[in-house]
Amino acid sequence: MNYIDSLVDDLIKVRNRVKRKERKNTLLRLILQAKSEGCAKCGSLYYLTFHHLDSGSKRFNVSEMVARNATITQLMLEMGKCKILCRQCHDAAHR
Repeated sequence: MNYIDSLVDDLIKVRNRVKRKERKNTLLRLILQAKSEGCAKCGSLYYLTFHHLDSGSKRFNVSEMVARNATITQLMLEMGKCKILCRQCHDAAHR
């Protein structure tokens, strides 16, 4: 591998790293936007979680999708299966 090829490889790695970071920031913004209205049951703005309405359709934990570098489409599909609940309402929904 010559010097030019090495530089090109390094630039590609940097570009890919930047794209992953941009996608991660976009995913985080979408999650924060979804949580901005608060708990769907009581309106609380604290300790909000995604509650899957049908646990059988759950493919991923929404919060883990950022770390898994999911696509925006995958995140939106998974969030569409959920409602936002605070921790207390979420616990009550599972009792």
